[in-house]
Amino acid sequence: MNQSLEPNHWTYETFRKNTPASEFRQFESFKQLWDSKRKGDSLPAWRDFQIEDFAKWYGWMTVEDIISIEPFDSVYRLWGSNVTTLYDTDLTGKKMSEAEEGVFSLEDFKLGTKMARNQLITLCTGPLKWREVEEKVFSFIEVPLSDDGHTVDKILALTSEHAA
Repeated sequence: MNQSLEPNHWTYETFRKNTPASEFRQFESFKQLWDSKRKGDSLPAWRDFQIEDFAKWYGWMTVEDIISIEPFDSVYRLWGSNVTTLYDTDLTGKKMSEAEEGVFSLEDFKLGTKMARNQLITLCTGPLKWREVEEKVFSFIEVPLSDDGHTVDKILALTSEHAA
């Protein structure tokens, strides 16, 4: 695991794809699902999942189609309804690079490149204003997907209130 701290108090951790699911705290069952769709050392594809696989996480998921690795950019195929409320913006069908200022940091784009090049899993934790009332700490996990099992072409993510 590698870790870095962003000036806005976000922690970015990267993990190899074979890291045990137990290392991902509140995302353990999500990582187990992702692992269950892998074939050997290959990455799973988006088509390997059924919508029912995500029933307990509806609204908290995002799916990105990678359109460029360097500089990193993607289009959000899905931006969950709870994520929309959290960020106060719906990015479904929009490029990451076209998001409103403050939604993503430079570190997010660098992390996208690193993740795609190295088939890494990321775990990010930091503060967000919840409904403009109080600041809460949220975490999200991002796992790579690949149509050919090797080239990262999508990112599947799950957001959750941080569990200490």
